[in-house]
Order: sequence, then structure tokens, then C-alpha cells
Amino acid sequence: MLASMIVELQRTMDDKMAYEMNEHLVEMFQQKARHERFDVMRSLITTCMQEGTSVSTHVLKMKAYVDHLARLESPLSDELAGDIILNSLPKSYDQFTMNYNMNGMEKTLAELHQMLKTAEVNIPSKTAPVLMIKEGHVKKPNTKKRGNQGKGKGKGKLVANKKP
Repeated sequence: MLASMIVELQRTMDDKMAYEMNEHLVEMFQQKARHERFDVMRSLITTCMQEGTSVSTHVLKMKAYVDHLARLESPLSDELAGDIILNSLPKSYDQFTMNYNMNGMEKTLAELHQMLKTAEVNIPSKTAPVLMIKEGHVKKPNTKKRGNQGKGKGKGKLVANKKP
């Protein structure tokens, strides 16, 4: 056990038995693991997929967090991990999420990933309309009438009668 430790740690453990060494190591490193587990769980819960990004990339990122928690001896069930992933999807996946939950599906993360990739193809991409503005001045329509063109009130023209 001592041979696998760094030199400084070997010196502090030199006089201890195996059980005492183990207890001391757990005491030293347990706080670090707890903090790491907290950070990974926070990242998993707060990650949200942005509209228009790849669902495959998002699910793989979420799966990496789930696997990291398992390595920290805090595994999540596939059902709970799936719920967290479904909750992190944008509104465009609401119909998929509703169907998934109404049908009571219990899938592995790999199966959920495949279903989401299939659904992504059927979700219409909504692109924001782009307004184009032409450089220059805006020409306002001329609403003023020039002269009397037959309609409306106004001064009539004087016509002089010429007698031959």
C-alpha cells in the first residue's frame, strides 16, 4: 500500500497499520470526492440544450455527467437520468417529452438517445426572420394634392368669355 503513495504521504503513513492508513486516506480525500460529486450533479441539473443545436451532442454531454457520477459511487438510475435529460430539452421537444411520459416508456439512455435523434429530424427548425434595411432615405408617399384635379372643394378657374 505504501509503495503506491507519493513520498510525502508515505512518510505520514509509515507508522500506521493498513486499517488506520485506509481510514486516514478516506478522511483526507472524501471531502474532495463530495465536492466533485456536487459540482458534477450541479452541471448535470443546470445544463440546458439551446434551440437549434444538436440533440446528439447534448445527450452525449449529459451521459458523460451521469457516467462521472457513477465513477464517484453515486449512480443514477436510467429512469432518473432520462427524466433529467428530457427536462433539459428546449420547448420544441415538448411534444416528444409528453408522448414519452404518456406511453410510460422505460428506456436505457442509449435507446432514449436514438429516439431523440429520430425526433430531431421531424422537429421543424424555426429561424428568426431577418429584416433587411436598404441604405438611404425612406421615401414618404406624397399625400398632398396639387391643384384641383376634379374632386374635392377648392377654387375654380376663372374662364374669360371671349366674344368675336
